[in-house]
Parts: sequence; structure tokens; C-alpha cells
Amino acid sequence: MTRRAFETRSPDSSETGSALVLVLVLVCVVGMIAAASITFAQTSMSGSILYQSKRASLAGAEGSIRTAIQYVKANPSTYADLGTTTKNGVTVQQCVSPALTDSSMNVKICPNAGSGASSGIPRAAIISLSTSSSEDGINKGSSGTMLVNGGVFSNTTLKAKGTIKVAGANVYSRGACDSGNITVDTGYTVNCNYGSAANAIGDDPNFDPPITAPPAAAVLPATCTGSTTSVTLSPGTYTSAAALNAITTKCARTILSPGVYYMNFPSNDATWQISKNGTSVIGGTIADATKFPGGCDPTSANGVALVFGGYSRLDQNGGTVELCAPVGAANSPQIAIYGVKTGTAGTLTPQAGCIVTVNSCSFLTNQGSGVGLAVNGTVYLPAVSLNLQMTNISNQIVTRGLVIRSVAMQITGSSTFTGYAFGIPGTIFGTGDGDVVLTAYTDRAWISARVKFPQSGAPTIVTWVSCTADADTQENCKLYTPL
Repeated sequence: MTRRAFETRSPDSSETGSALVLVLVLVCVVGMIAAASITFAQTSMSGSILYQSKRASLAGAEGSIRTAIQYVKANPSTYADLGTTTKNGVTVQQCVSPALTDSSMNVKICPNAGSGASSGIPRAAIISLSTSSSEDGINKGSSGTMLVNGGVFSNTTLKAKGTIKVAGANVYSRGACDSGNITVDTGYTVNCNYGSAANAIGDDPNFDPPITAPPAAAVLPATCTGSTTSVTLSPGTYTSAAALNAITTKCARTILSPGVYYMNFPSNDATWQISKNGTSVIGGTIADATKFPGGCDPTSANGVALVFGGYSRLDQNGGTVELCAPVGAANSPQIAIYGVKTGTAGTLTPQAGCIVTVNSCSFLTNQGSGVGLAVNGTVYLPAVSLNLQMTNISNQIVTRGLVIRSVAMQITGSSTFTGYAFGIPGTIFGTGDGDVVLTAYTDRAWISARVKFPQSGAPTIVTWVSCTADADTQENCKLYTPL
């Protein structure tokens, strides 16, 4: 048998080309898979780094907010409502300035409306309640400087011929104001033409009267006694200005014993006069009757409150008047002078006549080189106006806030007096519960927490939110879950 030797077959040229194509396709596919894998790995790594960075920033922001909570708790003045302002055309709550800095984070402290409010303390040192376009709410006509501690709010206009220098708070005027003559501390603002934006600072605090019904009629002493011709009056109802004038224009010293004095004078006997230089009227617990100020004790719980109803008015064209209101709890009303308005609960007679008429007569007018007025407490006269003409004053006129329909004044301090003419105590801020939005922000994280600060007890975080818009307007926010 013959065997055929094995023959080697030469490859066809078409088969060689097909194999090459398959190899190239395989190489491309493998390359694409490898490239995709590398890209995926890089993306995952970048995403992981970004996530970790964002998470770290959020954690930092959250930690800064918790630090800010402790700061606000320790400094309750920071959660007092500062009123509103305009940010990018939106009305928002005013924030504390500057922001709190914690490590690399800035934390804005923005009290909500009513935060830190107390029902017993005016929200500003001077509040004018008039809404009439026919009168200026506050008009300072003198050319000197007047210092105010705790803010000013006029619901109409605010005129200032001389400088009004305000410490520790903003100035608001719903109408025009002389902003060039009004200065405030760094971080605060002068807001002229404020308009009708809601702002609790300028609202009537609606204080209740110290009494709701007329007390028993007071019995006046017949004559002054002692070498200093002194007389002591007792609390009660007074219905004749002329009877009081017979004492305060004759006696060198008139002492008002602690208690409530209700002045309800008729229209034909309306004006109580204190008009003799060298005389003094002192109300409250006596400290040193020979001094002004310092005649009464401003720390005593046994003070005086003068309640005015009917046509009662007061003219002080000489002498000194010092009143010390009864001191109670830090956030309780401490009223030294009270004007009864229409709608006041009880049976007291509301103020009436020219004193409640715009551009008519003033409830209180004082003027003269020997005039001195010191009220240790709050003056609440929401329906009437004052005309204060005192130059070279050497003492604070009102220590716990003036709430008035309108006030015109020519007031300057003496060359040696550097204190405030009007004020509210710095310790009163934060005497009510706090309600604050704390916002921590950097270029990577932006979160907020709404926190309640009770007067006693631990702060409570109500909600956490994260937002994408401007921190001041607090828009586009969503609930945030702490890390």
C-alpha cells in the first residue's frame, strides 16, 4: 500500500486578512474596557474624595453650630430680636453683626421676630408711636450731641438738628430722618424711610397700668414743715392741680411716699406746676433728699408710680424732679409715669383734651437753666407728646425706656456729663425666651438650625435645615439630618 505524504497547505490571503481584523477588534475592545475601568476608578475616587470633603465640611458646620448654641446661651443679649432689614429685595430678620467665627466656619446668629422679648420692658430707649403725617415722631432741635443707649424707633419721622449718638442698637424711622446727624455703633444701622415692614421693636408694648381703679382720695397736708419747708404726700387720687400747686410752688421739698398716685384733673384745673428754682420733688424710698440725682433709691422695691388720666398735665419751669419706680423682677414692668389711654382695662379715666390732639398742647413741658428731671424707670405715655427743653444736663433723664406719641426736645449734655440721656439697661436683653436661627457656612457647606433658648433650662434644637440660596434670605431649604 502506498502512503501519501502529508502536504502543507498554503493559507489563503483572504483568511489572513480576517484574522488580522479579529485581532484588532479584540485589542480595541480590551482597550475600551480598560479605559472605562480606569475612568470609573478615577471617578469613584474623585467622588469619594468630594463626598468625604463635603461630609467633613458638614460635620464642621454642625460642630460650629453646636459651639454657637453654647455661646448664645452664655450671652443672652445675642438672641434679642433686632428687627428686620432688606436683603436682595426680601425683608428678613436682622442678624447679629459680626458673625461668630469658629475655626474655619462663620456662624450667623439671626434672632426670629419676638425673640428675647419681655412683656415688661420697651424694645428701644425711645419709641414714638405716632403715625400722623402731621407731626414728627422725634424731633431733636438742639445742635449738641445727645447720647442714647438701646435704640430709637419712630413710626413717623425723626429729625435731628444736632447729633443723636445711639449705642448698642439700630435706629428706625418709618418716614424720613436726618441720617447724617445720627450715628450708631459698628454692626448696627440707621434705617430711614423704613416703610411699613412689620417690626415688633416699634410696636406699642401695651403695658398694664399699676392700678385698674382709682384709689382712695388723697389728703393734702396743710403746710410745709421744718427748716427746709418740706412736705410729704401720700399715695391716692388727686383731682385738683391747683391744690398740688399750692404745695409744689411754696415748699422747697416735696416728697412722694412710695405707692401709686393717680392724677385725674378736670379741664379747668388741669396743670400741675413745678416752677420754682431750688425746689425739688422726690418720689420713692428716700436715699439722700439733699441730692439730685440721688434723692431716691433706684434699687428699692418700694417706689412710686404716677398715673395720669383725664386732662392732667405737668409743667416744670424750675426745680428738679426725681422719681424711682418700684423694682421687681428683671423683666417685669417698672413704671414710673403712666398715661391712661382709651381701651385701658379698668375704670381709670383715659387722657383727654388738647394733650391727645396732634399739634396741640404737650402733656409735659419743661425748660429753664435750673430744671432737672430724672426718672428711674419706664415712662409710658402712648397718647400724648412731650416738649423737653433742657441744656447742659448732668444726669440720665429716663433709665428704662420712653414710650411716647411724640417728643420734641432741646437736650444737650454738660461738658462733664458723658452718660446717656435716655436708655434701657443692657441686662434686659434676652430676658424673654430666645428663638434663633444659627447658620454655619463656608464655600463647601451651608446648614442652619433653629434653636429655642428658654430662660431656664437647656437650649432645644427644633429643626436642622440645609439651604442652597443666600444665607440671609434662607430660601430653598430642606430638612437636614445631623451626621
